[in-house]
Amino acid sequence: TIPETVKIIRAQAFMNCANLENVYFNCINAEIINYIFTDCVKLDKIVFGKNVTVIPESVCGNAEFLKTVVFDGKITSVGSKAFYNCPSLADVYFSGTEAEWKAVTIKSNNEALADATIHYLTSTNDNTVEIPVEKAAGIPDWRQTHAPQKCVKFCTYLASIQNINTKV
Repeated sequence: TIPETVKIIRAQAFMNCANLENVYFNCINAEIINYIFTDCVKLDKIVFGKNVTVIPESVCGNAEFLKTVVFDGKITSVGSKAFYNCPSLADVYFSGTEAEWKAVTIKSNNEALADATIHYLTSTNDNTVEIPVEKAAGIPDWRQTHAPQKCVKFCTYLASIQNINTKV
């Protein structure tokens, strides 16, 4: 879990992080630089929380095993190559309607995002993906937690180098 108190995440902050599997990302007004989760080969699921409205360029490029993306907020744009070379991306959960999804600007080289199944009107609660009952038929166990304990050490380190007081 990347806490709301983080104000900036530099380019390549998690790049090549071999053991990063699940991310809950919900910074408020954070400056998010490109290539944050690029080449994270074990990344399976990423949740962009309610506070995230813009998905930066190449944020998850080459995350070959990324299967699930959740957009819990009202995103307005997805940067070029944000999901480039993510052939395993199968499901995208979006908190808005189909019409709102169609209004999102999705820039070039995001074929994996375009090819994924979009599930509308979904939301998260803290670190749990919640799919409305009427949408969950046939979807096994979609109330999975994001194992935030896996990120505690890095978030503590990130907060310490940026002089951020945060609870992790």
